[in-house]
Amino acid sequence: MGAARYLSISRISFRSRTAYIMDVLAGSFFYALILFVFVQLWTTLAGSGHFAIEGLGARELVWYMVVTEGIMLGRARIEQETDEEVKTGSIAYLIGRPCHYVLFKFAVYWGDTLLRLIINVAVGSLVALIAVGPPRFDQAHLLQVVVSAVLAFSLNFFMVMCISLAAFWVEDTMPFRWIYSKLLFILGGLFAPMEVYPAAVARLARALPFSYMLYAPARLFVQYDTALFWRIVVAQVGWIAVMAGLTFGLYGLGVKRINVNGG
Repeated sequence: MGAARYLSISRISFRSRTAYIMDVLAGSFFYALILFVFVQLWTTLAGSGHFAIEGLGARELVWYMVVTEGIMLGRARIEQETDEEVKTGSIAYLIGRPCHYVLFKFAVYWGDTLLRLIINVAVGSLVALIAVGPPRFDQAHLLQVVVSAVLAFSLNFFMVMCISLAAFWVEDTMPFRWIYSKLLFILGGLFAPMEVYPAAVARLARALPFSYMLYAPARLFVQYDTALFWRIVVAQVGWIAVMAGLTFGLYGLGVKRINVNGG
């Protein structure tokens, strides 16, 4: 019964987002433009004859960016809305619903994300197919890549919820959200895989959760390895457990601070 309730919330979120399909398509146009720029970069470097990253050529790197940018631009932006609900006190009315606030947000997040992801996958795949051809990917491993991508999106949700719930204690979480996005850019491996990073930076990135949101599923897609898959999934599940625990903990503490004046 509980799970069905949250699935219904996700379906409603998905359908409501279709009413603003032009906004989603505009984001996909930006996504296609970014891919086009990096297609020119990777293919030019490959053509120079001085380009090789542990077996990853221009085709693999273009498809790598299809995945990383697809996740980065496909994730629903719930941070600002949650921040405003906390700061204005409207969260006091939301917690009275017959569902947990964090799980409600999780359901809304996935409904919104799913539509963005479908469109981005279609747009990104079309650009990559035209530019470099199909990926060298064994379809037998597609399920494993999907599992890693689902875990990546889920980890992102709990990360941004932690930041947004900090609004119980700080006036504005925008600086933290900005820092988070930049950490995803750099340590998440948005534009290039960890293999191009200096060894010390790559070790740091793999020790933090950011690379498991972008680099991990993209790396599995362009160069699948079973041992790597299990290492990634274990790390993703571990980080989700940590961040989910922190999210529910912050929410519980924050709710106790709510002081509603005048209804």
